[in-house]
Amino acid sequence: MMIKEEKRQMFGQKLLGKKMVNESQIEEALEVQKTDGKALGDILIDLGHTTSDLIMSVLNITRRTEQQLARLFNASTGMLRYVEQTSLLKFLITEAGRILEADRCNLFLLDEEASE
Repeated sequence: MMIKEEKRQMFGQKLLGKKMVNESQIEEALEVQKTDGKALGDILIDLGHTTSDLIMSVLNITRRTEQQLARLFNASTGMLRYVEQTSLLKFLITEAGRILEADRCNLFLLDEEASE
């Protein structure tokens, strides 16, 4: 029984040393183990899976944001090609729909002096 406790402490110390978990997480895992009977290693593995899933979600959001920013940049440089207003507006509508991944896109022009 003493050997198992020593191994558990050694395992926890290794994880702490590599900064994979902090002391409060180990304490929380030990409390769960006392009430649920779930092994500390299983709890830490679950914690690792949860952390991995969160990191993947953040990476996916970051990739989508990066793609949208690249599309906006390309659209802004593409606007420089158009001198005529009608062509520019058509380009803007097309690019806005593509960037927003929308089926349809409308453009409303506002005359501030006439409030129309």
